[in-house]
Amino acid sequence: MNLNAIKKLRTQLDKHRYKCKENCWECCTAVPTTEEEAKLIVKELRRQGYKEPPRGKGEKYCEMLTPDGKCSVYNQRPIICRAFSDIKYRIAR
Repeated sequence: MNLNAIKKLRTQLDKHRYKCKENCWECCTAVPTTEEEAKLIVKELRRQGYKEPPRGKGEKYCEMLTPDGKCSVYNQRPIICRAFSDIKYRIAR
């Protein structure tokens, strides 16, 4: 998937975005990413001054989480994260 396709899909998902709530990080685990998404994530981490992922919640959870459970790359999070939160929200409704 190229960068333009990723951006287009992100825009579509974000129109119907469900925003994570407090302690929502409990469902955040390691997820696969495309090579292009990984590049965007690395760029975002470097922009924030990270030399490596924060790994704030331990091995069981996504390594992009900060110690307080926030996504350190929320604006650049992978498509699977955007889609999963939406699906989980729709099922709960």
